[in-house]
Amino acid sequence: MFATVAAIGEPALLAGYGLAGVRILAGSTDAEILNAWTALPADTAFVILTPRSAQALERALSDPRSPMTVVVPQ
Repeated sequence: MFATVAAIGEPALLAGYGLAGVRILAGSTDAEILNAWTALPADTAFVILTPRSAQALERALSDPRSPMTVVVPQ
């Protein structure tokens, strides 16, 4: 079984990742980003974040049970 790779943030910054099969969860505001984070499938192992998303999720990312994350450069 394969784990899910997801990306959260502004669609314009993440569109290319969708071509590689990454599940894109669009969000531009703190509320949209937090909703996307809570909507991640249970099998999500890796999440690509835009800098804006990383800022909005700072508190959630400190949970050791959260998936591995990486922030794309600006």
